[in-house]
Amino acid sequence: MDSYFQNGVKLKGTLTVNGTVHFDGEIEGEILASDHLIIGEMGRVKGNIQTRNITNLGKIRGNITAENRVSLAQGSDLEGDILTGHLVVEEGCRFEGRCRMHQKAPAKTAAPVQSTLAEALPKIEEVPGEVASPPAEPEPVLEKPRKKKRWAGPVAAGVLLAAGVGGWYLYPSYFGESIEVLINRGQSLIAQKKYSDAELEFRKALKITRNNPKVYAGLGDVYLQKKEYNEALTQFQRSIELEPSATANHIKLAKAYTAKGKFQEAANVYQAALDLDPKNYLAFYDMGQLKIKEGKKEEGIEHIKMAVKLNPRFYQAHEALAEIYKNDGKIDEALAKIREAIKVKNDDPDLHLMEGELLILTGKEPEAIKSFKKVTELYPENFRAQLKLADWYFETGALDQSLVSYQLAEKLNPQDPKVQARLGKIYLDRKDEKRAGEAFARAVKLDPKFSEGHYRLGHLQAEKQEWDKARESLSKAVSLDEQMAPAHFELGRVAYHQGQFDEALDHFKKALKIDKDPAEFHLWEGKAMTELKQYDGAVKTLSQLIKDQPELGEAQYELCNAYRKKGYYTVAIRFCEKGLELMPKDVEVMNRLAWLYAKKRMKLDEGLALSQKTLKRFPDKADFIDTLSEIYFARGNKEKAVEHISRALELEPDSKYYKQQLWRFENNDPPTG
Repeated sequence: MDSYFQNGVKLKGTLTVNGTVHFDGEIEGEILASDHLIIGEMGRVKGNIQTRNITNLGKIRGNITAENRVSLAQGSDLEGDILTGHLVVEEGCRFEGRCRMHQKAPAKTAAPVQSTLAEALPKIEEVPGEVASPPAEPEPVLEKPRKKKRWAGPVAAGVLLAAGVGGWYLYPSYFGESIEVLINRGQSLIAQKKYSDAELEFRKALKITRNNPKVYAGLGDVYLQKKEYNEALTQFQRSIELEPSATANHIKLAKAYTAKGKFQEAANVYQAALDLDPKNYLAFYDMGQLKIKEGKKEEGIEHIKMAVKLNPRFYQAHEALAEIYKNDGKIDEALAKIREAIKVKNDDPDLHLMEGELLILTGKEPEAIKSFKKVTELYPENFRAQLKLADWYFETGALDQSLVSYQLAEKLNPQDPKVQARLGKIYLDRKDEKRAGEAFARAVKLDPKFSEGHYRLGHLQAEKQEWDKARESLSKAVSLDEQMAPAHFELGRVAYHQGQFDEALDHFKKALKIDKDPAEFHLWEGKAMTELKQYDGAVKTLSQLIKDQPELGEAQYELCNAYRKKGYYTVAIRFCEKGLELMPKDVEVMNRLAWLYAKKRMKLDEGLALSQKTLKRFPDKADFIDTLSEIYFARGNKEKAVEHISRALELEPDSKYYKQQLWRFENNDPPTG
């Protein structure tokens, strides 16, 4: 023995040795040996080996090129490919890889072998950053030799002594199952999305042969679906090495590159597929999709159009063009394309769904509903179609039909917060506040960041005068979406009812900054200004609102209040009278106008009639009773005035204003003249 590397030695790089060498150390790199290399039981090699003869008793992770002989001893472990003249395999070793044999062993040379395994075997492109996974089953089996080739050296032509349990055999099948059966089963399992089970079937197929490109393509499909893209690349590359003319595998390889974001590599592979088959419409289609991802839209469209030209019945290409035109705002072109797709595949619900969406955009709602209904006929469990139908019914005011569709959508996807929010709105419109509240609560529970859900819940709570709860829900809504004008408005109303007029005005202004049109926003802005004694601002805001909408009775009434608080009773009366004309049943307007008549000592009979009408509907409302007492006092009936204000004070004994009124009536004479 010329050299010995004992256990504990660690090397990194290229080791060049002459003569017989026993290696029990560890190396990461390449070994070049001129004669006989022995990897001892403790030897660990991670890298390729070139030698004349090699005996492995340890563990090797790399390819071996041996001019004469490779001997794999019992207990040894090799993961890598072999190129040699003779192969001796003892029972109990482990070998994972491929083997090629020289026709005749060359004569012994003194210098290390310079030919490499990579030059003799099909090239396998390695993917940076990831090592190909070993097969799931560790027991290897040598491939069946091709015709017109024979095994050289002392190995018998038919059988090799085995590594692992029971030995290695040249399997024509795997436990009686042919390779075709295993491949078909693997593909079926992929279709069922049972990817791990599919991988096992293809791994079994590898035990029969490592020369079938369909096996590697199947494994590539598995890894592509599992998003293990580096391994998918490796498997598709192997399938192409074995069958370079298979354009389908080129396309799959390109898909794997695309999934990794390696667009240029993908484009090169697609081009290779088109060079092999210039009429391959799938390659044109995928290349088009790739170009669009790269931002080369026009080029991508031309490729997809070519796919359509080559195969007019390829509906996916029509659909893709429709999607592109839709995103570009070319709705008519998109509609034409999606209808071409439907001609080819009328039973695809997604195509009818897209047709309906496009028809909505063109304002053809009745036709759109037919498309959505077609989807629900083809696929009753299509959530998107049920939701579209429900939304359309909701927006057109067909709430009964909308409720049915939303309830169906809820069954299909009970976790969708939008569905819950819409159900809540419908229940609210149907005066079912209990179910509405439950639906809104579910919406925000399903998605705590669903701003519309918080807004809807807050609106309902405000309607029920649950001011603190409403404030919490609406504050959450505006924190999630600062541009939600209705939420700002509702929060302003809550603050107004809680007496926080500054905060209320701030939210009303925010709502108007986002959306200047709603009259209700301007109305409440004017109300808040009045409460804050910003009378001129209130008059200006409300006057403009009345100018824009003269028939808005609420605005007439609020302008009446603003002038009343400014002390301009005559002007206030004019607007209150107009407000009552527009809202003849509004008791608040009746009460305010009666009070103004009393203060101006005019139309007292009309004022008395209005006041009595309000009390007929609300006999225990203290401020209505106070108005009646003012009218009696203005009419000179001091006793009636005292009687009624005393009643108001009984209802609200802590009211300083009613106490002052009682003192005034008791200690002053009614006005005369």
